[in-house]
Amino acid sequence: MRPNPTPHPVDLLELADALCRRKSHSVLCLENQGRRGEIHFVAGEIVHASFEGQHAEAALVELLSWKTGDLHLTPLVERPRRTIETDVVSMLFGRNGGSGDGASHQSGDCG
Repeated sequence: MRPNPTPHPVDLLELADALCRRKSHSVLCLENQGRRGEIHFVAGEIVHASFEGQHAEAALVELLSWKTGDLHLTPLVERPRRTIETDVVSMLFGRNGGSGDGASHQSGDCG
């Protein structure tokens, strides 16, 4: 059983930017006060986000607004369902997004 850690300050925009720049193939798993969400990166492109029944941009906006929480990164293991079609990287960071190669990956276990 994991202890209940105290949420710590996080800069999720900065972390997401770093993962995009690194062309990451991963899932950023987030938890805050019992709420959980995921942001999926394929080749540095944000392709899916989920949070409490929300998906796509609505979930991403909610998750990126968090100021505290616990997070960990897991590798992608199979293809995610793409729910984000917009160029989020360009929208958030003012530059071109990932490679868009449609690589085959999905979330690891965020639990």
